[in-house]
Amino acid sequence: VAQWDPLPSGEMQSHSNLPAVVASEKLGGSAAAASLEIQLKALDTATSAPVVTALAASPDGKYLAVAGDDHAIRILDAASGEELQVVIGHSDWIRCLAFRDQAGGQPPLLYSAGDDGLLLEWTFVQPLQSREVIRLPFVVRSLDVSADQQLIAIGGFSTDVLVWDIAGELLLQRLRCPSGDIQAVAFSGDSQQVACGGRGGEVTVWDARSGQQLVAHAVHRRRVRSICFSADGAQLTSVGEDRRLVRMDWRTGQIRAERELGRTKLQALCMLADNTLATAGADNRIGLYDLASDRVVSELEGHWGTVAVLVPCGKKLVSGSFHTTVRIWDLDKVGRQPDSVGLPVTTPVQMDTNWQIR
Repeated sequence: VAQWDPLPSGEMQSHSNLPAVVASEKLGGSAAAASLEIQLKALDTATSAPVVTALAASPDGKYLAVAGDDHAIRILDAASGEELQVVIGHSDWIRCLAFRDQAGGQPPLLYSAGDDGLLLEWTFVQPLQSREVIRLPFVVRSLDVSADQQLIAIGGFSTDVLVWDIAGELLLQRLRCPSGDIQAVAFSGDSQQVACGGRGGEVTVWDARSGQQLVAHAVHRRRVRSICFSADGAQLTSVGEDRRLVRMDWRTGQIRAERELGRTKLQALCMLADNTLATAGADNRIGLYDLASDRVVSELEGHWGTVAVLVPCGKKLVSGSFHTTVRIWDLDKVGRQPDSVGLPVTTPVQMDTNWQIR
């Protein structure tokens, strides 16, 4: 990233679709949350701004990639919200984005995929350059890059989760799933396991390299939308359309935490630390939940449409909405809700920035 200058010195960007950036204070319950709102603008060739369905933060936390239903990827400055580049390579909705760090001071790579079945790799130069990695015969709804930066897991409208070997540029594994609608895939922090969540509420875990299925558990009553391993790899946390958050020991299936958090379907999950997470969905709110105390510690309001995606970015949380907006939440300024009326909010929500590289 240090070698990538999205706006070289003295060179101005000449886009007519620069975003409107608004700094706002929004109350969530009794917690005051500072957030930067980025209202995306329509492309010159479009009549409306894009619904946001995909977000990713660069490994150094300086840049955001944002995409949705207008087939374009926008690169934003994570500090100011300024739009730096707009690139188009897909012919349909973009559903997922993921960065891959590179060694030797090289700029990171960005992967994108969506309804056209294309997995594209973008190199961070000015402007971004893309190449086709693989063309799949199904809609892609989820992807994840392993922490060792060697593998990509791909899920979508297929009965298979694919594991792609980046260096060898080959399909390493084709993992058979119980259903044909995979909205969530995730690698463990040591890159040894890969998990997916399916339409029927099942969670399945495989050995990422051998392809051996390790376990399959019925966890949710409806479709699983997001899934994440704990830092030690022993537990899985998931949210789904049954409005429930579940954490379990995936090897035994023992449930460690279970709670209905959403007023409507939950769409997104973001781990902030091992016991603190953010969830969001169709009620337009973001809830911050503490697993240790089994409490919703804060609610963040500001979006006016389904919050479809959450990602960590440095010590900040970034959310994307169907209402064509992105919000960057400063968690240092987000307090926990008091246990009773009148008590001051003094404890900030802590984020473990190591989650970004797991």
